[in-house]
Amino acid sequence: FGEVVGSLTRDQALSRQVGTWGLAIDRTFYLDGTLDASLALLRQGRLDGQGLQALEASSRWLIKDGVFTLSCLGYRALAYLEHARGRRAHAREALRSCLMISATNTANYYRWQCLGTARDLGELTVDQERELRALDAGYGFVVPSGWRS
Repeated sequence: FGEVVGSLTRDQALSRQVGTWGLAIDRTFYLDGTLDASLALLRQGRLDGQGLQALEASSRWLIKDGVFTLSCLGYRALAYLEHARGRRAHAREALRSCLMISATNTANYYRWQCLGTARDLGELTVDQERELRALDAGYGFVVPSGWRS
C-alpha cells in the first residue's frame, strides 16, 4: 500500500505533463485504484500528513469531477477520513451520500465497497446488510490483503 501511495506525486506529475490528467475518465479510474491503498494505510494508522492531504484532495476531486457514479468512491473515502478524525457527523453525511449515489446504476463492486464502508463504520442497516450478503454470495468480492489489519 505504501508503494502505491508513494508513487502518487510522481504519477500525477507525469500525467499532467503528458496531458492525460485533464481527462476525467483517466483520472477517475486512476484514483479508484490509489484510494484503496491510501484507505488501507489510514485504517492501519500509517498514513502521514501528506498522505492525508492527498487522500482528502483526491476524494473531493472524485466527488466534484469523477465520471459516471464514481463520486460514490470519493464520498466513501471521505467517510473513512472523517471517521478517523473523530468527526462522526461528517463521516455519516459522507457515508449517506456514498450509499445514495451507489444505490443506482453503479457497478456491483462499487456498491459492495460502499456497503462495506457502512459496515466498517457501524452504520449498516438490516436491509443493507442483506444486500451486502447477497453481493458477497453472488460475486465473491474480497478486500485487498492487509485491508483489515
